[in-house]
Amino acid sequence: MTTGNVRLTADQLTHGTARELLTLLRAVSADGRLTDEEIQLLGDWLEAAQEKELPALKYLKALVKNVLHDQTVTETDRRDLVHAILDVMPENLCREARLRFGSAARSAHGGIVEPRDDTPRLPVSEEQLLLMAVLGISFPDDCTYAQACELIAKRLEGR
Repeated sequence: MTTGNVRLTADQLTHGTARELLTLLRAVSADGRLTDEEIQLLGDWLEAAQEKELPALKYLKALVKNVLHDQTVTETDRRDLVHAILDVMPENLCREARLRFGSAARSAHGGIVEPRDDTPRLPVSEEQLLLMAVLGISFPDDCTYAQACELIAKRLEGR
């Protein structure tokens, strides 16, 4: 999907525009959902951004502009934008965002339904294992952190 290295680097984050972009990306990914309003906010910010040579900014600006051109955001558009946000975020923050998007409830404005092939497969935590045991949830041997989150959420919704 990307045409080059667009991930924000530590050096880039010493400058205001890159820091502002990261702050915005963290805000729109905080709840594991990417709403139409958040996409429009991101588009408005990208359009007004002063730094024109930042690869992450160019990459996101082109994609968001393409998504917003017909004023209809499809689920494919939303998924592509989520992946673009993950492509841009520094790796340490990207892992957390992937987990939030991966375990978000599936709705009209939900998170990613299927993780990308390079999504970290974090092991189930001890807390999750205990909670799953208390709730009587069985899971496959290769269950990941995100899958465990989904199983727990589904069980809790059903109570």
